[in-house]
Amino acid sequence: MGFSVLATAKEIFERKLEAGNRQLVSGDYHGAIASYLAARDISPDAVGARENLGMVYTRLGQLDMAQTYFQQALQQNGESLVNCNGLANVKLLQGDVMEAAFWYRRALALFCTDEQQRQYLEFNLAQALLLAGDWQEGLSLFESRRRHPLWATRYQPFEKLEQLEWRGENFSGRTLLIYQDLGYGDAMQFWRFIPQVKRCGGQIVLAVKAPLVRLAAACPGVDCVVIMPDQGLPECCYDLHLPLTSLAMVLKLKGTELLPAAPRPMIPPDAEERCRRLGLSSIREFKVGLVWSAEPNWSPTDLRGRSARLADFAPLFEISGITLCSLQVGDAACEIRQLPNLVLIDAMAEVRDFADTAAVITQLDLVIGVDTAVVHLAAACGGEVWTLLPSAPDWRWRLETESTPWYPTMRLWRRGGNEEWSSLVARVATALSERINSSGATTALEKKEDAQSPPADLPPVAADHNQCGIDWAQQGRNKEAAACFAAAVEAYPDFVEAWNNWGLVLLAANDPMALSRFEKALALNPDDADIHSNLGNALSAFGRTKDAICHYLRAIELCPGNGRAHNNLAETLKSCGRMEEAAVQYQAARQLLPDNPVIGSNWLMALHYIGND
Repeated sequence: MGFSVLATAKEIFERKLEAGNRQLVSGDYHGAIASYLAARDISPDAVGARENLGMVYTRLGQLDMAQTYFQQALQQNGESLVNCNGLANVKLLQGDVMEAAFWYRRALALFCTDEQQRQYLEFNLAQALLLAGDWQEGLSLFESRRRHPLWATRYQPFEKLEQLEWRGENFSGRTLLIYQDLGYGDAMQFWRFIPQVKRCGGQIVLAVKAPLVRLAAACPGVDCVVIMPDQGLPECCYDLHLPLTSLAMVLKLKGTELLPAAPRPMIPPDAEERCRRLGLSSIREFKVGLVWSAEPNWSPTDLRGRSARLADFAPLFEISGITLCSLQVGDAACEIRQLPNLVLIDAMAEVRDFADTAAVITQLDLVIGVDTAVVHLAAACGGEVWTLLPSAPDWRWRLETESTPWYPTMRLWRRGGNEEWSSLVARVATALSERINSSGATTALEKKEDAQSPPADLPPVAADHNQCGIDWAQQGRNKEAAACFAAAVEAYPDFVEAWNNWGLVLLAANDPMALSRFEKALALNPDDADIHSNLGNALSAFGRTKDAICHYLRAIELCPGNGRAHNNLAETLKSCGRMEEAAVQYQAARQLLPDNPVIGSNWLMALHYIGND
């Protein structure tokens, strides 16, 4: 009889455990918790229920509870693949990246004999290391995505080819295919490295998904753009190939201090015409674009919850003096109909691709959105972007800071540990209200009327020469760039941007003629902080430190948030022996550019020199 009772209890335990597993897979997390708790009560010594409770609480974002159950399983039965990986996931989501890396390494070293499980662990370890700023090992392990079950089919057709994968060597006389392997935002983030690849010679074919083709056509260094199919190989000829997201690894990116700028999108005339029909250009209110949802289920390891709901953005709806525009696409755009009293322009109604989207974004004053392709695009357009992040962000956004070296015009807003989206948006709304109610909210229309923008009568030939110069400069071809900028100002002598750009490439070549180009740009636009800062750099480079300090101070007066101007002023003051003043400027630069370790180190050295360490 006793044996029969034990068998029955075991059967009930297994049924409860199986029921919980089914509920977990179906997304019925609370049902899964009830089943697992029942299984635990039936068999308190069985670790499976505790490990599964840890997994379901992780999915719910209740990380303290998840950690408790994983640790109970660890104490009860020692280390296992499930609890090591589970603890690592919890630590990663809590932002404790070094502890997460420890548990991922532990799981890999002790238990991972299954190749598929190894790919999951290596991919997650890569996320932790990149968040921690370990670029060398992090980017190397990020290559594990190629064997990850979610993405392996994207790479397999290339692995069967006779053509070799490019590893950074010179490829003069040959053609390199660079193909989009991850999302749209990833593509826009990583194609900035293509001009550096171009210096290795040969032709470059870029294969991207159809919505990116028109944007990609303007990427510097790209000779041809083709469509990347959802399955199989692109239809083109090439000798070498490489995934777009592998460029940083092959080029041996060691940090983000000297990242190339994201290429500015060139907007086709038909995209501008479609945008004109929206009538945004005639709206004088401050125009804010909103995007609240990212593509769902992009990764089985994405437990971060990147997407909000339109209703979570309600605090923004109460701000007077602004016009709201939707930049949302996909199923989430239907949420607009659920709020019939909301006044929101659907700016995406006639949008066909990202080139059309870029045309809309250029008419806006600010984009507020979650971590999705639109915020990458808006930042690449040079517009102001406020990106809303979960408490455990994707690796590219690092931790804690409000700025990102990937996009200088982007501000990062981070959710607290258990903070709801609506609470984060309330903080954003407060900042936006203060800005609107102050004198600092300049609208896109006012910006177009401002002297800093090229006049409406700018000849197309001058604009073309200027863009050509920018393209050459991004490839490091300063001589060719200078010739283009010279042609631009010859076609339009009052072209401020071209004069400034000409000065930049001359300064990069250590040519004293840079001074006269910056001075000409400043004469045309005396209140441009960037030009003052650039002229300060040139003056400092050619030994006129006193004059350089004056222009740095003017740049900071015009734009107090210009961290590079503070840093350059500090460097110049240090060269003059004015260490106390330099320390003040280093401190300001450090606060504005917290991810730059050189600035922090220089600040500490200045403090040590003046005896304040």
